[in-house]
Amino acid sequence: MPQPGALLPDVTVDGRRLREAARRGLLVLCNQPIELPEVGVPIVAPRVVAADPAEAWLVRPDAHVAAVGTPAEITSALLAQFG
Repeated sequence: MPQPGALLPDVTVDGRRLREAARRGLLVLCNQPIELPEVGVPIVAPRVVAADPAEAWLVRPDAHVAAVGTPAEITSALLAQFG
C-alpha cells in the first residue's frame, strides 16, 4: 500500500502518463466510480485497476501521494482541505 509522501509511479492509464495527469490539478485514483466534491481545484479521476477495490489515492500536482483510504475518506480529505 502506498504511503503519503511516496512518488506516484509513472505508468500509462487511459493513454496518458499518471504524472502528466497529476500536473493538471489533484489526481484521484480509484477502480470504482467516486463522487467528488466541487472544491475550486481541478480534479482528474481516471478509473484504475487496484489490488484493493475499496482503496482510493489522492495525488498532489507534484505527483506525490497525499492520502490513501476509502473513497469516502478521500472525499472527506478534499472537503477538509479545500471545502
